[in-house]
Amino acid sequence: MSKRKQVDVDEELIKSMMTGDIPRLNREPVEAMLIPEEDAEVESPAIENTAYNHTERDVSSPPKSSQRRDPKDYTSLFLQKNAGTKRQTYVSSDLYDKISKILGIIAKDISVPNFIDNVLENHLKEYRDEINEIYRNNADLLL
Repeated sequence: MSKRKQVDVDEELIKSMMTGDIPRLNREPVEAMLIPEEDAEVESPAIENTAYNHTERDVSSPPKSSQRRDPKDYTSLFLQKNAGTKRQTYVSSDLYDKISKILGIIAKDISVPNFIDNVLENHLKEYRDEINEIYRNNADLLL
């Protein structure tokens, strides 16, 4: 009988890869670089939400889809890393591959789950009133 080989496993690294904190294809996350802006605009401060361990970004008045959006707005809304507790969810493999290709070019240090989290967070804030109205209308039907 042969003895089993004992292998050291970095459990924290595996957990980070599973939650999407480390991008696919063995790429190490790249540290965010600050690019000096031409205009001295003051960005809205991030507010730490301790209940969910997310940083909230100001999306109080998002531009309409017919208006031109500034690429800096997109970057500040969707291409930021969020630290926090992750939960697993599923998306179609086609959508995952499309997002992965896009992020591989425009934001190599952002994982697909992190990007999806940012997009959904923005969506829920942008449509908060409509979602609450639909919820209230349907909640009355439950009783």
